[in-house]
Amino acid sequence: MSRIQDALKKAEQESLATSATVRDNTVVEEPQPAAPMAKPEPQSQPVTSVVESSAVKEPEIPAEPLERERVEPQSDKLTVTKPNESKPTPVPVASGRKTSQKIDLNPALLDEHLVSLTKPFSLASEQVKKLRTKIILSAPERLPNKTILITSAVPREGKTTIAVNLALSLAQGLDEYVLLVDCDFRKPEISKYLGMEFNLGLSNYLTSDIDLSSVLVKTDLSRLTILPMGLAPAKPSELLASERMTHLIEDLQSRYQDRYIIFDTTSLMSTSEADILASQVDGIVIVVRYGETDRDVVKQALKNIDRDKIIGVVFNGADYRTSSFYYQETR
Repeated sequence: MSRIQDALKKAEQESLATSATVRDNTVVEEPQPAAPMAKPEPQSQPVTSVVESSAVKEPEIPAEPLERERVEPQSDKLTVTKPNESKPTPVPVASGRKTSQKIDLNPALLDEHLVSLTKPFSLASEQVKKLRTKIILSAPERLPNKTILITSAVPREGKTTIAVNLALSLAQGLDEYVLLVDCDFRKPEISKYLGMEFNLGLSNYLTSDIDLSSVLVKTDLSRLTILPMGLAPAKPSELLASERMTHLIEDLQSRYQDRYIIFDTTSLMSTSEADILASQVDGIVIVVRYGETDRDVVKQALKNIDRDKIIGVVFNGADYRTSSFYYQETR
């Protein structure tokens, strides 16, 4: 018996001397003192220049890239194809300096010709206000639905300049609301004048089932809303002559009875789009480049539209030196 006790005591002493203990069939190693960590050498941090919050640090690419939504323009539609989805689904997307459906009209980004905002006290701005007054006074009789087409006889007359300035001037009034619609599918410029770019607009609405509210862009000028052109369509004349476009104008007239709807379109002598829209609006404003457009060309252009709808003719670029001197002296 003493030999057994001696053996057990010896085994217990050997067990305590070992560096590992067995408990519940699990080996637990004794903690070893950690080696001191070397201090990392200081490294200079890269400097990133941020301009208008547009420069963003790119995320690290994982070993196995995650699936992402990808934007795929197809013909005249903007679509987003989601992972594991076989059919692209049209969705409202606006891209450019702003990605939301509300933009700020930053004077630093606006075209210099938008004098209604950039130079509100200039003579040119006052001439736009005179046009605004003429339209407001004629609205009860001649503009029951307040739809106005801005066009010209030939290109480069300044019709888009007048259209955007008129919309801005009306929206700065006390009671007027404005919807500015870009119907120039050949050379859309409203977005450029505003310093914005949009991938969704009127053309997308006419070629898909998206809701109208998803393509309307609000501005920080609370009384002004914009309907951009969107993607360039393959058949602009056919789109503007379609039933969906006719229903759109009727919908705008009935839905927004408290506002003016201004359409910017192509010139009368260049395409048929202006003729199509002229037959569906209440009033027409003709823009003529002062001292440059031939009078016979203007007469020829007016033959294809209803002259009773003409609100007036704007002589763009006219130099009224006497009026300018009087305005500067009495302001």
